[in-house]
Amino acid sequence: SVEEIDRVLRGLGRLMGELDKLLGADLVVPAESFFERRELSRAEVQNPFRGNPAADVFAALGASPALEEILSAPARFEAAGRAASAFQVARQTGGWLFGAMAIDDGRDGLRRLLADRIVAQGGDVHTGLRATEIVVSKGRVKAVRVAGREEPHPCQAVLTDLTPRELAPMISPGEWPKRFRVLAEEAAEQSLGYAVNLGLDAEAVPAGLAQTAFVSTGKGTGDALLRLEVIPQEDPGKAAIHVACVVPPGGEESLRTGALRDAILDRLRWLVPFLDNYLRAVHSPFDGFGPTDLTQSSKLPAPPVPRAEEVPRWQLRVAPPGGDLGVEGLPYRSGVKGLVLAGSQVVCGLGTEGELIAAWGAARLAGKVDPHRERVVRAMLNKVED
Repeated sequence: SVEEIDRVLRGLGRLMGELDKLLGADLVVPAESFFERRELSRAEVQNPFRGNPAADVFAALGASPALEEILSAPARFEAAGRAASAFQVARQTGGWLFGAMAIDDGRDGLRRLLADRIVAQGGDVHTGLRATEIVVSKGRVKAVRVAGREEPHPCQAVLTDLTPRELAPMISPGEWPKRFRVLAEEAAEQSLGYAVNLGLDAEAVPAGLAQTAFVSTGKGTGDALLRLEVIPQEDPGKAAIHVACVVPPGGEESLRTGALRDAILDRLRWLVPFLDNYLRAVHSPFDGFGPTDLTQSSKLPAPPVPRAEEVPRWQLRVAPPGGDLGVEGLPYRSGVKGLVLAGSQVVCGLGTEGELIAAWGAARLAGKVDPHRERVVRAMLNKVED
């Protein structure tokens, strides 16, 4: 009913206001040091789920199961089949409803914005480079070796969204401190993500489809969801849709054979009638198949033989997050001084906002290596707030 929707949305709005105060306290999440834990403890008086991170948000708001299923879709997708914490559910749902800020060109636009801030503060931004080695001496980062360059680039700090296991081949085993060795060798829970891009005629896109939509994969699939994102095109007669999902446990073989891609297309045929008549191209960088050009045929050909023996990892997730907020994953401190972890491995299940929270925490820690850099980080924050 309209009354139920209004009541639940008002309740979510109040929760978002309280959580905004918590996240606006300039915290390092997850907290490790004494001072970081003290700051978080002080700020958590604003946390409505303090002491009960597994609270049922929608039950407390009096939402019906049908309304809960709709509103919880973003959080369920980010949780990748795990039980989402109350903080994660409230923040993800509230972010989509109230806190979203439109940025031109999405993530690409955000990257350009941040790069402009860095350059404005006297920094340099280089894209398209691939790091092949992190030079460590006596447990401290000394330099980064880049592919195609002879001499390593000296540095005091490295911020990365790679996991310790992915970083391990880039660091000499003789330079692994105890903490880094434990993080690199522990058996982390793994789940894979998959995405496929569709090129099609614009008239095939349903008129009621928003720029981002969540679609159930079908009956009997529990929390399994597809996330559809309509990508704007310069040609008004053409459209592109990016479809992402989490691969079910043991589903790696479905990527190699193309069965997962076919299952996604079958579900989209239910959403978009006569899809095959409008589909022009299919491509995923995550299943080893090449782009499939359908401009000469209205029927999908059989999946080609994969070019790669191994399925690329789209996302390697850490063990289920925990902590007071229920989103804390890997620590920032890798065990190698100056090597700071960031990204969705540190703050899990909050999407882009989680990555920004982790990036800010990592920047604060890296800034302590060089007081001048810390002043630059502060200046960048002030510029953004203005």
